[in-house]
Amino acid sequence: MFCQSCGKEIFDKAAVCIHCGVLTHGASLPLKQSEKADKPPKKLSKLCLAGFIVAVASILLGFLAVYINGISYTGVNFQFFAAVPLVASLIISIIGTAKGKKSGERIGFGIAGISISGGFFVLFALFLLLKILIKYFAAVIFMFVIAML
Repeated sequence: MFCQSCGKEIFDKAAVCIHCGVLTHGASLPLKQSEKADKPPKKLSKLCLAGFIVAVASILLGFLAVYINGISYTGVNFQFFAAVPLVASLIISIIGTAKGKKSGERIGFGIAGISISGGFFVLFALFLLLKILIKYFAAVIFMFVIAML
């Protein structure tokens, strides 16, 4: 094959003439960094952002509940109300991340929402388990002490 610009012989599969540097027919060069930067940024997933905001709000609500009521080992207290938005944020973040992946949106807030709400949900579940174990073992120890008397 011959270059259409300088007329010298080049390889049949050459994308660029090795003599003059002109593109051969049908060849295209990869995009330069400046051309890649001109593309508009991806849109932010609103569901992911909503899940993240609800996760942060539920954590603040949980800390507020502990600050107001303290850690109570009896009865239903205000900390349970922090668990409801925590579960909601986990669900919203998962749905937002899945939809955002399909549509090509930015999903960083969704991943953060899943991490925050999932992590605090596990901590909340361990806290509840600890409360139950303390109640159970306190009752067993109390019955053991009464039986010894």
